[in-house]
Amino acid sequence: MKKYLLLFIITAFVMSCSKKVEVKGKIAGSSPLERIEFVEASGVATLPLVNIGLDKNGNFTGSFDAPKDGMYVINYAGRQNLIYLEGGQKLNISGNAMTFPNEFVVTGDAKKNNDFLQASQKFLGEYGSKINIQQLMAGDEKTFLKGAQKIEADINKNVDDLAQKNNPGKGILEWKKNDVKVTILNLLANYEMAKRQMSGNPSFKVSKAFQDYETKLEENKDVMVKTIPLYRQYLLVKLSPDFQKFAEAKTKGKTDVTTSEVFAQFLKDRKEISKTAKDYLLAFVVAQDIHPGAPAKNTEKIKKIIDTDITDASIKADLVKMQVAINGLKVGEAAPEASLVKADGKSYQLSENKGKPYMLFFYASWNPYISEATVPVLKEVVNFYKSKMNFVL
Repeated sequence: MKKYLLLFIITAFVMSCSKKVEVKGKIAGSSPLERIEFVEASGVATLPLVNIGLDKNGNFTGSFDAPKDGMYVINYAGRQNLIYLEGGQKLNISGNAMTFPNEFVVTGDAKKNNDFLQASQKFLGEYGSKINIQQLMAGDEKTFLKGAQKIEADINKNVDDLAQKNNPGKGILEWKKNDVKVTILNLLANYEMAKRQMSGNPSFKVSKAFQDYETKLEENKDVMVKTIPLYRQYLLVKLSPDFQKFAEAKTKGKTDVTTSEVFAQFLKDRKEISKTAKDYLLAFVVAQDIHPGAPAKNTEKIKKIIDTDITDASIKADLVKMQVAINGLKVGEAAPEASLVKADGKSYQLSENKGKPYMLFFYASWNPYISEATVPVLKEVVNFYKSKMNFVL
């Protein structure tokens, strides 16, 4: 009996530590040319974790490793929505191509969390339509603070009510509580910015009561900066006036300085910002400087910043992947290891490329037009040049 009990405990532990999410479902009325992507919402890069095709009936199935328990973005047909996922889950997603992913139903392991998430999103949409934000922003500070605190209380009451009804997990409940705080923080930041502009005084300061409210909302700042991108945006807005002055002084008379370089220098002297927050904020700015066609000199500068100014290993890895995906590799650099599946269905490791030059062809096997028109041409190219180089399709 003890042996079986131990086996059960080990099995449960392995399942709880698994990062793999298995997802399947059906999108009624969809086209086999459409794809479903899952992207980590709190990450610093926007590369998809998986890209899943649909068959002619709209069915799909796939799996991916979830870097962390939390929010993920579903991309489909140019539309996006959020879904809360945890490693080790198996779930089913169903919807209609006309409204997916704006509307979808989740069953399986992720049902309770996403029923809670969708209900809270619906409440926010209805609640937000009833609030006169312009009137609130135009009021004096005391009236504004009272209004902001009421909004926070109303949303939190709804969160508590929905938690009782849907029984979500601890992780998503904590995320939602922090998300409410970030929503209010951004409201406060916009109010402060508007008042500064209206006063014409760059040194305008809000009251101590205002600052105390902000401090209270930021009690979990390192958790929020890791999990909620909107909190990073809030911090950047708060830092913007100081950074603008710093950048003007540092870049005067210079034309070849990237924003990332200046921002990295700016953050070094900001002792009130934690190292965790600095890594995420710098990563956000660096990601904006990674784009197609960037001069090689700038690409090297960005690479150096990633290596020397960011300490979080996962953030470094995400930015490196993003830079390789967008800017490619330099001639002579070793390609990163990758596991691929060839056209004949056999597995293939990129490190197997030895001897003659190799050319790798990537194409969308799910697209019937490519299968009909492009693949025959590729085969002719392979047959013509195969004595001089190797090909992997």
